[in-house]
Amino acid sequence: MPSFCCVVNCGSIRNRDENVTFFRIPAILHFKHKTNLNELSAKRRQKWLNAIKRADFPESKQKDAVVCSRHFISGKPAELTDELNPDWAPSVNMGYDKTLNANRMERFERKRKRLAEARAIEVLLVTFTL
Repeated sequence: MPSFCCVVNCGSIRNRDENVTFFRIPAILHFKHKTNLNELSAKRRQKWLNAIKRADFPESKQKDAVVCSRHFISGKPAELTDELNPDWAPSVNMGYDKTLNANRMERFERKRKRLAEARAIEVLLVTFTL
């Protein structure tokens, strides 16, 4: 397994950088009865590969490639089912984009809170109308 981050111009090395964690590029799942997760995993893998943007990245290298925690806002990738999370795919210090919106996680948390409040109000309305 490689001991370095596959992102362009990233110098993270597994044995040298103690405060950095490494994450493999997500594989495509092949569940028999959970096709929605299979499709979601394929979409997520493609989003990771699009974010990495490497021309010299054949399938044989992708299998064992890792991305370090420096490329995620929170320091780790989001869960597979949390597609709206900005950390669903790496997006920070990707080696090709100099612009970074530092408020992405704050915006995500505000949106999550609004959705939760809207669901709570909807539940209240349904219970009062019954």
